[in-house]
Amino acid sequence: MRSDKYIMFRNFLYNELGITKEDIRDWTKEAVYEVANKYIKNSFSYGKFEVWLERVLIEKYSGTFKEDIMKGVSKELVKHLEINLKKEGGKKNGWSMEK
Repeated sequence: MRSDKYIMFRNFLYNELGITKEDIRDWTKEAVYEVANKYIKNSFSYGKFEVWLERVLIEKYSGTFKEDIMKGVSKELVKHLEINLKKEGGKKNGWSMEK
């Protein structure tokens, strides 16, 4: 049920100002578009998408996220180096695969 104040306001907008529902919808779409563009420009103001994405992921998954990624990369790098050293005979630049 609509209140009398709402009906009076709606009639004033339509009759006195000539504003229709379609006008309000169009203005709302324009305003949302402008705000979204400003938000995107501010979000990517760091210059690179990668920097923004890293910041968002770190904020979302706490401070340990970056540490977890670094540990995972470190483990894979060690595996890769071990494989390469084994292929090259076990020694390279003073490194030995012997335990």
